[in-house]
Amino acid sequence: MAIAAAAAAAVHPLPPPLARRTVAWLVCTHLAWAAVDAVICLFLASMWLFFLGLATNEIGRLACGEGCAVVTAAYNLVSVAAGVTVVLVLPFSVSVLLMASMMARAQAAATTATDIEATKVRK
Repeated sequence: MAIAAAAAAAVHPLPPPLARRTVAWLVCTHLAWAAVDAVICLFLASMWLFFLGLATNEIGRLACGEGCAVVTAAYNLVSVAAGVTVVLVLPFSVSVLLMASMMARAQAAATTATDIEATKVRK
């Protein structure tokens, strides 16, 4: 029984534990992608808010007539909120997307280098 276990361990050795740097890298990568998702959702929400304001303006104009103060105030409020959100989110989204793509490329390069080193060790 012990011989079979030793033979199995020799054929299929356990992989080495992940280094702290690798774990930290994985955590940072996941956080970066979570930030990308949050920025994309916020950008889409601001676009929905803007188009909701346009629809509200048209419906209010048809219901109340031209120049209704309540409809104009509501449209201005929604437009300003959507515009401010887009202006704040757009530069941040570009920087987060660039950072995430650089992290993905670095991770792919590290994985490729590790695969090459593992292939060299086997030969």
